[in-house]
Parts: sequence; structure tokens; C-alpha cells
Amino acid sequence: MDNGERFIRVEVPSSARGTVLSEWLAQSGHPVALPCGGRGVCGNCEVLLADGRRVPACRTEIPEEGLAVLLPPPARSPGGSDLPDPESIAAYALDIGTTTLELAAVDGDGRILFSRTCLNPQQAFGADVLSRVTAWEAGRGDELRSAVTGAADRLAEGLPRRGDLFVCGNPVMTHIFCGRSPSGLGRFPFRPEITGTLRMDGGEAGIGFADRITVLPPVSAFAGGDLSAGAVFCGTAAPGPCELYVDLGTNGEQVLRAGDRLLCTSSSAGPALEGAELSCGTGGVPGAVCAVRRAGGELLYDTVDGAPAAGICGSGLCDLIACLLDLGVIDGGGLLREPRFTLCDGVYLTRRDVRQFQCAKSAVRACTVLLLERAGITAADVTAVTVAGGLGSWLDPASAIRTGVFPPEFAGRIRRAGNAALAGCALCASRTRGEETLAAAERFAAACEYVDPSGSGLFERLFIGGMGFGE
Repeated sequence: MDNGERFIRVEVPSSARGTVLSEWLAQSGHPVALPCGGRGVCGNCEVLLADGRRVPACRTEIPEEGLAVLLPPPARSPGGSDLPDPESIAAYALDIGTTTLELAAVDGDGRILFSRTCLNPQQAFGADVLSRVTAWEAGRGDELRSAVTGAADRLAEGLPRRGDLFVCGNPVMTHIFCGRSPSGLGRFPFRPEITGTLRMDGGEAGIGFADRITVLPPVSAFAGGDLSAGAVFCGTAAPGPCELYVDLGTNGEQVLRAGDRLLCTSSSAGPALEGAELSCGTGGVPGAVCAVRRAGGELLYDTVDGAPAAGICGSGLCDLIACLLDLGVIDGGGLLREPRFTLCDGVYLTRRDVRQFQCAKSAVRACTVLLLERAGITAADVTAVTVAGGLGSWLDPASAIRTGVFPPEFAGRIRRAGNAALAGCALCASRTRGEETLAAAERFAAACEYVDPSGSGLFERLFIGGMGFGE
């Protein structure tokens, strides 16, 4: 370990000469995120060499003499005394996100006993779902699939083998996990191969810790089983007053219950809300700055698990931008008044990062207004807003409203649900409520009306109009 355990040294042998560094790292178990899919246009795959140089991994060929790379250490999974009693584990639930994966051990009542999270190693093929579709079509489907199944197996290390695994995720992620081509999701008329609940053997999926796998039903080509699971868990799928469910992540999915109607939509918010494509971004892993606040004229921050700061995730980014807006360091148009704002050692914000956040929050806000318009109601008519997903554990509602993620009418009505998709997926493992929960998810997926944001010019107008931060 080098530099006070801030880096691990990876020796690249001379036998790898001529190979692109990012490809060698991925094949050797050290994948580097390639937000632009390895096209060499984003600059976010830079790695530090032992000689002090920084080079783009996707554009660097390994020289004849080899080289040494200094990489951040991987987040450590909890273990030892943190593990639950093996006899209490009845099944597992897995949420496959574009940026992160989370595996939960579940008891017979469908309660989560223990969970582990890691970054999705498919980031080595690109930050968003379209980059994964492109990689599949380029003949790298086996690599994509083994990346995610291998990560799931690693998350299950030290846990007993159990019979059932329930899986949810966005449509592209679940298609790849199941070995089904996601190509139909990447182009018109956007036809998925998986249209309902899918069951398969663990061996067929390449999973070593479960015998039977159930993949929850998607709503459409753009709204997956994670939305079905989350809406059922939070009660949005059941009859009740007007309520909005928002899964904040790379793919911003929303469900509006308005009278007897269930409307949903989704739009690529971009990976900034999950910490990707940021100068110092990371997922919600130990060490991620997840909260920022002003106190006594200075900015204080918290990290996941209290670990040393190793980057900033979506909730921390939202808080930081809200604070800098109040301080006048960022103006209403989104201009950061200095090229770089440093929060702490190794964690800073750039003008490009602010722009990435603006695009993400504007997409989320546009989706919300689009659903309200379709239902013929206003933001004031919404009695409750449930925020789930990667941001659902730490997002400060005040920061979300200050930065324009949500309209001011939602003040006092926002509740955080954490990873509701995983919790809903876990309920499907319950011995008493599992079949009922899965049936509810299937009914929701069949009844929900998908509102295509590209179906009119309204979304585009809302998106452009929502880029600023106001006063």
C-alpha cells in the first residue's frame, strides 16, 4: 500500500505490452470507469502511474517494459461479526443498478438482515445504459454478464448458499444479467425480450450462491423491475391519495398515483446523481461524502460509514451545490465563480460537475412536471413524495428543493425510503407474503401507464427551462 494507504500499486507486466491499459486492468480485476465508453473524450479514466504521470487508461498502450499503476483501494465489504446467523438467512435479494449493486440476505419474513454494496464493474464499458448496449452489440456480452454476476458472487462471499435469489434492476441491467440481448432497448421501437417475471437456474445465470433465480417484472422498455419492487414496497402501487414515488439514479424513474390511475415515466438523468462522471465522484460506498452543511462560516461533511473521504456521491453533491448557492459561490445560472472549489483533501467540485448536476436535476424535475401535466393536477395536489434509490438514504429534502430537483410545493412532504427496490425485492422472499408481493408487482407492471418523455416537445421545453437554480 502506498501513500498512507491511499493507493494500491498494481504492476503491469511486460508480457501485456501493446494492450490498452483499461482493458488489461478490467481483465485483471481492477476495472476503471469509462464514462464515455472508452472513446477518449471525457478524461475521467485518468490513472496515476508510479512515476507521477497521469494518463487516460482508455488511450494508453502498455509499453514494452510494462508499468506500475497506483489505484484507489477497493471498498471493503463488511464481514466477521457483522455477518448474520447463517441459519436466519432464508434467501437473497439483488438490486442491479447502472452504477451500483446491492445484495441483501433476507429472513423468512422478507426482512433484510444484512447487505453489501459495490460499484457495478460494468462501468468499465461506460457510465450509462446505452454504452452497455453498445458494448453488447460489439460482441462483449459475455464480459458484461460475467462482470455483474462475478460482482454478485463476491458480495456473497462468506454467506451460506441458499436456494432463492430475487433480482430487480432497470431493463438493460436485467437483460444483461439474464443473458438476453438488450439491443431492442437501444433503438426504436424499443422492444424488450423480457416482458414479465422471469425464472431461471442459478447455474444458468452464472450465480454460485443460489439455485433458483426470480427476476421481477419490468413496466416497459424504460422502467424495470426495480420500479415495480419499490412502488409495491412503498405502497404507491396500492389505491390511496395522490402520491409520487421517485427513484433517483442514473435512470430517473417516477410513478404518480392520481385517483385510479398509475402513471410512470423515466429519463436518463445521467450518472451524476450516483456520483459517476464527476471529477471526484463515487457511488454510495464507504468514504463517499454523503452530506454537506454550513456551520459557523465553514462547510462540514459526513461520509458513508465515517470512513476517510474518498469522493463525493449524489446526496453530498446536492448538499454542496445548495450550500455554494447560498454562499454565492455558484450563481443562479450555475456558474461556479472559480474553476475549482475544494471541499477537503482529494474532494473538489468543478464547473463541469455543476453542469452535470444541472442536467440531472433538470431531467428529474421535467419528468415530475410531465406526469403532473398528464394527470391534470399540480404539484400542490401531491400529498406525499417518496424518494428512493441511491439518493434515498441521505438526500436532504431542503437541498433538493433549493437546487430545483423538486418544486417548492413539495416542502414538508418528502420522505426518504432508502433502497426501496431492494426492500421490495426482499419481500418477495417472504414465506408468508412472498407470492402476494410478487403478484402485486406483476399487477402494477401491467396496470401502470408509461408516459414517454420523447412523445412531445414538452419534456424538452421543461428540461431546458429547468436548468437554472433561480434565486
